[in-house]
Parts: sequence; C-alpha cells; structure tokens
Amino acid sequence: MTLLPCQPSVNSVEPSVATRPQSAWVQENAWQQYAISYDRILPRLPFYIEVVDRHVEAMTQADVRNVIDIGAGTGNVALRLVAEGRRVTAVDLSPSMLAQLRAKLPADVGSKLLIVQQNAEALPQFASGAFDGVNMLLVLYAVERPSAALDEAVRVLRPGGAIVITEPKRCFNLRVLLDFAENYLRQLGVLETLREDWQRVRESNQRFDPSQRSRLWAENIYERLETLGFKQLCFQDSHLGNCATICGRKPGQMAARPDHQQFVKGE
Repeated sequence: MTLLPCQPSVNSVEPSVATRPQSAWVQENAWQQYAISYDRILPRLPFYIEVVDRHVEAMTQADVRNVIDIGAGTGNVALRLVAEGRRVTAVDLSPSMLAQLRAKLPADVGSKLLIVQQNAEALPQFASGAFDGVNMLLVLYAVERPSAALDEAVRVLRPGGAIVITEPKRCFNLRVLLDFAENYLRQLGVLETLREDWQRVRESNQRFDPSQRSRLWAENIYERLETLGFKQLCFQDSHLGNCATICGRKPGQMAARPDHQQFVKGE
C-alpha cells in the first residue's frame, strides 16, 4: 500500500521524530507491507471477526462514550465504534496503517474521530482519566516497552472506565493460526485470488511472531490489572486458544464524559 493523503474532514496529529524510536523507523517497511493486505485477509477469518466483535461490544456499553483505541491499525474497531455513536481517538505509530484507516473513512465522520500518529508507550498529550474506554487489540506484543504502554492505557482511563485488551497467551503458536487461516481461505475458494495478499500477511506475522518477541503475555496483563484493583475482570480465549481477551473496570467511580477532545492537554 502506498501512503494515502489525509482526509481533510478528520482531525490528525502527527508525531515529532522524538516520539518514534529508531527501531520503529526500521520496522515501518514491514508494517507497510502488512498494511497492503491486512484488510483483504484478516476480516475474512472467523477468529478475527470474533475478537473485533468482542472489542466493539466492550466499548459500546452505555457509560462508554469516548474511547481511545491504542494501536488502532487500519481502524476496524475504531470505525465501528464511530458508527455506534462513540467519539474515538485512534492512536497508532505506523503511518501505513493509519493511511489505510484514512482511506476507509466515511464522509460524515467529522469530529467524531481523532487520528494520532504516536507511540503507545507515551501519550503525554492526553490527561489522566480522559477516556471512558481503552481498546487495545494485539498491540502490546509489538511495542518495545509493553509495560510502559499498559501503564499509559491505565493512566488515561477514568475511574470506573472500561478496558478491553487482547494479547497472545504463553502457549501462543503462530503455526496453528497460519495453517488454519490458509486452509480456511482455501475452503472459501479465495486463496488463489488472494495468494499475493496472503503471502504478505504470512510473512509479516512470521516477522512479528509474538512467541519470539512478546514480554507481556495475556496472563501477565490479567495479573497486572488484578493487582491494580480492576473490577469485573474476565479472561476469555481467542484465536483458537492462542490469545485471550481481558476486560475490566478501573477502580473508583466517575461519571462518563461527553466529549473526549476537551480533555486533551493543551486544548
């Protein structure tokens, strides 16, 4: 995918060079290759559909009105939340992923979506407790300092707010998922048509294999949130048992805020 121009109807915030680790620049070519074919392959896979639906459900509870989607990627959760009437701040470090998101924007999105190109490990422009909901779908395994990113996610969530995170489990086996996906595409009769896209997705996943890089498994995340006093915690398997979704509520109570943008520092 080539980088597409920003849609003028959407607020965007670009990062300074200082906010991007040097390794992110090196890895961007790999993310660009992944972004080319991401939306042609993943939304066809049942385990991906299941987990996106799960995240949307968690972020459309009645008291969750403004959401930060950290590691938003191509916006498959963010755009559904906007369609459900939520205000969404979509954060991702990869310009390639965000370009794909912008290419899919509906004409009437307006101020309901704020796009921020930013490292998830530091979100200084957002005040503590600024959001009713935090969404993170397969993000932490790919960042350099996942504990710092999780700390930031907790910080920007208001007391009583909802969090939903899906990450690989300790037993993660990429081969199982790749084999299932290839067989499923073959059964759908689209594998040969999408062969080039599937090859990009396969190679990108092999390069970012969580079993070779993850330092914060789903089990660790659940334990961390439990230690922090999160309530209503749940742990539900996803991705054929290789990942898990953790949901919970930050301790304390605070009324839902109607507009996330006024809680961005400096505005």
